[in-house]
Amino acid sequence: MIVRFEEYDHTTLETVRCEPRGADQRGAWFSIDEASVLFVPWNADWCVRFYEGDADGLEAFAQVVKPVHISSEVVELIVLDLGVEVTEGVVRLTGEEDFEWNQLAQDYPEELVVRARRAANEALERVMMATYPFDRTAAEIVADVCNERDTRSE
Repeated sequence: MIVRFEEYDHTTLETVRCEPRGADQRGAWFSIDEASVLFVPWNADWCVRFYEGDADGLEAFAQVVKPVHISSEVVELIVLDLGVEVTEGVVRLTGEEDFEWNQLAQDYPEELVVRARRAANEALERVMMATYPFDRTAAEIVADVCNERDTRSE
């Protein structure tokens, strides 16, 4: 399966080959490699990658996206610059300057701007409150998803 991340103008930013690892009422899980996984929620405008043992200490990166197409073969997402990064336990918002620039340069519709800001706030709140899928360590999540154990929190 392929996950394609694109700019608002449909320029491809990144294409990731991954393996579907399960889905439930909250979203779908994919393993990217043995040390990272991707979660795509069904009803949210963000997705998150969890990393086990990243050299720079990156544990999770939730990025604001606009889902475009989801099928059994490909997931296409438009990246809207805003994100939430967790590095060595420190949480920070990212991409605010790029978002402001691209909002003007690519003429984001006002509805998209509102949705993107709401999505960034939702992802940040979930990280800070340790709610699903941020309710376990990145290492636990990667191990569970890559070993196809239950990805739902008890």
